[in-house]
Amino acid sequence: MKLYKKTIRGFTLLETLASIFILSVVIIGPLATIIGSSGSARLTKDTIIATYLAEESVELLQNQYDSLYIYCGKNASSTEVGGLCEPISTTETVSQTAWRVFKERLSGNSGQPTCYIPKLTTGIAEYVANSAGCSFDYYNMTASSTELLTRYQGHSSYCQELVPIMTTTFTGTTTSTSTSYVCNNSPLITTSNTINSKHFSRIIGIEQLSTFENPAVIPASLQYSDDLRVTSDVQFKGPNGVSHSIKITRFMHARP
Repeated sequence: MKLYKKTIRGFTLLETLASIFILSVVIIGPLATIIGSSGSARLTKDTIIATYLAEESVELLQNQYDSLYIYCGKNASSTEVGGLCEPISTTETVSQTAWRVFKERLSGNSGQPTCYIPKLTTGIAEYVANSAGCSFDYYNMTASSTELLTRYQGHSSYCQELVPIMTTTFTGTTTSTSTSYVCNNSPLITTSNTINSKHFSRIIGIEQLSTFENPAVIPASLQYSDDLRVTSDVQFKGPNGVSHSIKITRFMHARP
């Protein structure tokens, strides 16, 4: 009777390493793709939010001027004394008054930080040295046109960072919720309604573009022919910690 010896052959070290490599490629490849797609989606979302926040700031400023323009048109008169739209001269029109008051609100004349960025030009009172722009809260900017909006220094810790909170609106029997980005240290923010710790910083810088080279020698009736270049800079950090910036520029000018 002939006996047969069965030989059991195992995996060699090279075969084992090859198997591990193939398995790693099969698993890690799709996993890396999923992680990369997730990071790209987060970055895209944050970029869209930052763009909306930049657009929001210039729209809020435009709303401030439009509200002043309408208010002055309805309430100003040549006999108004001490009012919001009191003209500084008999030749100043309602439109010019609204434009002047709007610019004064953004300057440091009210004791608040100025929004105007530094510029080495004399004869323009709105420019204040060592100014880095300003920041403001959504709630402040949506106040009445007769109320002075609250501003903060551009790099102030009070309102440099914006965080999202959930707000609820009741209309009859309908309840709707929305997300608003407000100052990080706003008294309206509590721990319970903070959605997450995603912070966006927003700084507004304003430049006055005078039509004439030397406004100091131009008649007062022509000193309203200027433009404002408003720049909104929103910064945030992506999923990988890299800083990103979204800038939007708009030109504003007085209504006729």
